[in-house]
Amino acid sequence: MGRFPIWPHLEQFDPSRKPVTGIDFADGETFFGILKRLNPCAVQILPPNSCLCISVEQLKYLKTVIIPQYERWCTVVSRQYGKDFAFFKQHAAAHVVADILGKGTTQNQSTRPGEGFQQEVKQQYARTDKRLVEPQMTRIDSEAEAIAKIRSTIDAYNAEKRRELDLHDNEELPPKTTESQWLYGAPSRKWSTFTVLERELIEE
Repeated sequence: MGRFPIWPHLEQFDPSRKPVTGIDFADGETFFGILKRLNPCAVQILPPNSCLCISVEQLKYLKTVIIPQYERWCTVVSRQYGKDFAFFKQHAAAHVVADILGKGTTQNQSTRPGEGFQQEVKQQYARTDKRLVEPQMTRIDSEAEAIAKIRSTIDAYNAEKRRELDLHDNEELPPKTTESQWLYGAPSRKWSTFTVLERELIEE
């Protein structure tokens, strides 16, 4: 790893000053640099047919034979059993060769990060007419954010009222103030819609 060429945004490991095998504590960037270099540096000492390595010939076979056959059988299953394969993880299978080239092996990735985002996008997509979906999904998302803001404001208001009632029951209610403590509405009245906001930002 000490002879690994310099690469932008990756920490260097000098064997004389900072050998990788001597690191006992490090931050995420250090471990990121180690993981990015691990496969290229260890590939020559791994046993034949190691699960950590894949040859160019294997990738070519995967792209030209395995994936097309998989797609064909998905089509057969869809026709015979009505199975719908139009979901995100299924689509990701089409990019597996590029992912392996970029990350070294499928063991270096996980489908768990972003699960919540994928579910949110799926819900937004389901509410569109399935044509020119991006503007529709943007509008749906902005409406959902506005609703969430209103809901959180109401919940906070209700929580405060419940606290005041509890204090009143215990005869510890603080004196009422004449100042307004709540203001419902947008933080700024400069923009009424996202279209107006975008126009203002472009003009600036």
